[in-house]
Amino acid sequence: SSCLGSSAVFSRGILPVLLQLLDMAAKVISKAELEQHKAPGDLWMVVDGDVYDVSKFAKMHPGGAQILEEYGGKDVTTDF
Repeated sequence: SSCLGSSAVFSRGILPVLLQLLDMAAKVISKAELEQHKAPGDLWMVVDGDVYDVSKFAKMHPGGAQILEEYGGKDVTTDF
């Protein structure tokens, strides 16, 4: 079965995160604004020109939240 078809995935909060990402796709974020989002619980990063709010995902990240916190507020395209 696909992850998108799993109700367990959506119940853990993935759907609200995806909806937020879609909403953010229509906005232009300045570098200064991006750099303000680098604290635990408030993490944004850029990959290939797209801004991602990974604040909620950090808790679920397989490598732990700390690695995302190190890269928060930055363009991580080359690191990703």
